[in-house]
Amino acid sequence: MNKRYLPVLVLLILSCFTHAQSFNEFVINQTGAGSFPTGLTIFNSKLFFSATDSTHGYEPWFTDGTNAQLLADIFAGPGNSFPLYLTVDSNLLFFQAND
Repeated sequence: MNKRYLPVLVLLILSCFTHAQSFNEFVINQTGAGSFPTGLTIFNSKLFFSATDSTHGYEPWFTDGTNAQLLADIFAGPGNSFPLYLTVDSNLLFFQAND
């Protein structure tokens, strides 16, 4: 067999053993407007991010893959805490927000 075709053959064989992944869609902003998620950060097997909705404003959220939940309404009500710089260090999640 020609050595040029070996990498292609290996990729074809490996593709037979990989499983398709499915992703869930989470509607955060019930008004139909965008939630504009940013700062996607994995921590303790959960995905943390910043997003906005009409009830809480721009706040920190998280998901375990089954549903999305508000982490905290830091700037209470429809105001925005604008959480930024989601970072994991020493097994802690850090971010900057306006209260």
